[in-house]
Amino acid sequence: MSTIHRLLALSAMSFALWQAPAMAQVTTDNTTATVKKDTTIYLVASVQEEVDADMVRFTLSKQLSGENQQALTEELNKAINAVIEKGKADKDLVVANGDYGFWSAGEKGKNILWEMRGEVVVTTKNFEKAREFIAATKEHMTLDGIRFFLSDEAKKKVESSLITKAAEAFREKAQATTKAFGHQDYRIESVRLDMNAGQDTRMLRAAGVAASAKSYSADTVELSSGKVNVTVSADGSIVLR
Repeated sequence: MSTIHRLLALSAMSFALWQAPAMAQVTTDNTTATVKKDTTIYLVASVQEEVDADMVRFTLSKQLSGENQQALTEELNKAINAVIEKGKADKDLVVANGDYGFWSAGEKGKNILWEMRGEVVVTTKNFEKAREFIAATKEHMTLDGIRFFLSDEAKKKVESSLITKAAEAFREKAQATTKAFGHQDYRIESVRLDMNAGQDTRMLRAAGVAASAKSYSADTVELSSGKVNVTVSADGSIVLR
């Protein structure tokens, strides 16, 4: 072979090697798999913390039945308005109308029995004032349910501390994965944060608290919040190098 032909052959071989992607051989028993060094792996790391709920939302309701729809409507509206006016007088309470509805039973024109029901929903951070308000309005409406949850301020505070912990957890998992696959380093290709704050799973129903509007006093309903789980997840992909 001439010198020129030999040089051309070597150049072609060098070009072919330069064009070939970097590959790694992974062998398990009698099976051989070829894996690219720049392998992309998807990871998820989550951290969570239990915190005390700092908000309470309770529902007061009134249900009436009778044959005179107009009289029932007036009585129900009077009760709802009395509770709302009392709630609006306290700046620590946020009051709003809840569900309102009526239905009938019986044949048209023959002793129709009307059923009516209305709700008022109250939200506050002050558990003691919530307890007092429930007792103060018992002559108008009955306690129907209570839920505890986190305020936006409290949720943001917890999430801020968890973001740093989620990032650390993601990096630790990325490093462990890189080492497990026999690589020296990695780079983060993409990452996304997901934040979720649940609510206290307990819900106190009126049936377990009182049989009627007059069957409980201010000392009967003790408002003590439960724990709320706040979770921050970091999910994304890394490239092994």
